[in-house]
Amino acid sequence: MAVKSPFPIRSLCWNKDDKLFAFGEGNTIFIRSTDQYSIAHMLKFEGVSSVAFSREGSQELIMALSDKGLVSMWDYEKFEDPEMSVDYSEAAEVICPAFSADSNNIALSLGDSSILLYYKLRLTKQILKKRLEGHTEPAYFLAFSPDNEYLASVSSDGFLKVWNSRSGKMMHEYAVYQEAKIPCAWTNDSKRIVFASGEKELSVYSLEGELLGTILSEKRIVNLQCLRSKNSVAVLTDKNTIDFYDLGSMENYGYLPPKNVFDITSYAFSSDDVYLLEGYGDGTVVKLNVEKQMLAPGELPNKLVIMDDDDVDIQEKKDDSHESEDDNKKEETIVLFKHEDFVSLNFVPMILSSPYACSVGADAALKIGSLLTPFYFGLGLSFNVGFPSSPFSYEYAAGGTELNPPNIYAFDFYVPLGVRLVTGPKKFSVCLEFRSGVRGMCLWNGQTTNSAKGDDYFTALFGFDAIYYMGPVGVGIGVDFDTILLAKPKFIVGGKIPVPVVKSIKQSIRKAKIKKKEKERLYGSKKTGTGAVTESGKGGNNEGGK
Repeated sequence: MAVKSPFPIRSLCWNKDDKLFAFGEGNTIFIRSTDQYSIAHMLKFEGVSSVAFSREGSQELIMALSDKGLVSMWDYEKFEDPEMSVDYSEAAEVICPAFSADSNNIALSLGDSSILLYYKLRLTKQILKKRLEGHTEPAYFLAFSPDNEYLASVSSDGFLKVWNSRSGKMMHEYAVYQEAKIPCAWTNDSKRIVFASGEKELSVYSLEGELLGTILSEKRIVNLQCLRSKNSVAVLTDKNTIDFYDLGSMENYGYLPPKNVFDITSYAFSSDDVYLLEGYGDGTVVKLNVEKQMLAPGELPNKLVIMDDDDVDIQEKKDDSHESEDDNKKEETIVLFKHEDFVSLNFVPMILSSPYACSVGADAALKIGSLLTPFYFGLGLSFNVGFPSSPFSYEYAAGGTELNPPNIYAFDFYVPLGVRLVTGPKKFSVCLEFRSGVRGMCLWNGQTTNSAKGDDYFTALFGFDAIYYMGPVGVGIGVDFDTILLAKPKFIVGGKIPVPVVKSIKQSIRKAKIKKKEKERLYGSKKTGTGAVTESGKGGNNEGGK
């Protein structure tokens, strides 16, 4: 399953019973069901930086931090005004937040290198806070321990500090790798902490300061999270893989290959670690079954799944021995804003004013929706025949001979402008469309005499349509307006055929780049020649070498 939004994913989280997940992007917090993937709620919150769920008894809370320093907390059942807001936007710059699991504590790292610790914000309107000082540079990552007793802070000064979240006293200090801003992670028992001690090295320490072990990675470390159900740590690497290490043996036991050519910007495991949410820089959120998707160390994926716009494209490796394996790894895609170019083909009955009864017509239009999603534009043609009412209330004659009442023939050339939004998990969508163009019209009864044909008329055309698509089939209503027949209601029955115009143009340009980027992410760069790096790692600096 992949949910697509138009902005990079800033933060991902599950609620406590894994029935909902939330992510922030742009100025909106989306809360979705994990069963149907439908939107449960949307919160407007300018500059979303971090989002977290919390629960106390039966009360469900969601907390968020803006990039301007506003911390707000909502009761999930009510979603009215925030129960609590703390605005620190006019003071020192807020670097990052941390929320405790029981929602008693919120910590903010500030640009002046101090840390503000807020206590029991959900129970009181008073702001109870402590200032923690000890870092010489701002902390770029904060994390409360699962039991809420401790707060860890990782700073650009090269130190990780562990604080008592009740007293504010610093308990321990560890030297960390400071060339990259890599976070730390608590184990589920709150007795160990894992952090980067090198570009490709993790250290595991006890709270008493004892080194318990070291993990060596073949790739550069970007992020890490400890699993709750296993004695393991999941490491995001610079190759966009998530590698799993056992904290007992310190050995790698599997990895998840990337699902997108864009970088992972956020990832979160469900409470039982069965599922994983991955958020990407292009706005995609992918839900994975960890066990089904995990590969053994050194195992090459037989399928490289590349999320391209709204599609799930499967790029097969040429390995006949794996053709039938894991076919269930291609997952359903659900998109909020549909990236799609398509041709609409419609049958259009229309009600006309007296002395005409109705008309029928056909309509075809090419609509480009992959450039300005969720908006689309294009070019369209339509042809309509209007039928006179019976009895016809006007005389129609030539040379004293009475003729049959004339039909109206109209030919339209127009430009559609619309918005297309997906409304459900089965690719149902609605199109709201405005059209403008030129309509040519004439009266003709089909008889051979030239006088039976009226003059040609040209008029400006305007219209508005609302069409509901159930897969490729659509039904809708609309209204057309021109200066001759004025406003006319109409019905629309038809469908759409995906025609990836823009994607086809881009595909030839991007194909080589995607393959190259995917190969580099998974296997690293391989060069040949004098002094070059080889697969064995000899003769140069090969990150994959032994």
